[in-house]
Amino acid sequence: RKLAHARLADGSAWKKFQEMVKAQGGDPTSLEKAGPGGLPVSSRRITWKSPKKGYLSRMDAREMGLLLVELGGGRKKAEDRVNPGVGMVFHRKLGSKVAVGDPLVTVYAPEGDMAPLEARFREALTFSPSRPRLPKLILDAGSK
Repeated sequence: RKLAHARLADGSAWKKFQEMVKAQGGDPTSLEKAGPGGLPVSSRRITWKSPKKGYLSRMDAREMGLLLVELGGGRKKAEDRVNPGVGMVFHRKLGSKVAVGDPLVTVYAPEGDMAPLEARFREALTFSPSRPRLPKLILDAGSK
């Protein structure tokens, strides 16, 4: 954590991100113009809320990625355009206790019917009555 904070503070994490964008065929100068936090964002914001109470015990990451592709934030085919303004901001993480109606995610979306995508989002979630045991997010260098 200390190293991550240090890399964020000294700007090297931002530089590495720019290198990754360039390596994937993106234009890093567009990032330089916008700066961190200055990328385009869709003006349409929708909040998807918890359909159940309990603890958020599973979120299907693959399905989240596929939902972003459906929103236009990724490509189905190499020639597809990516809409840089779409995305998701998650308000709860795994292990969080939630009530029915608590905001789970804000979706930055283009115009269109979001009901089918919200249904898929809800299907990608699992709730449990007790706090789940979660794996460590950061393993020690010697861990496997």
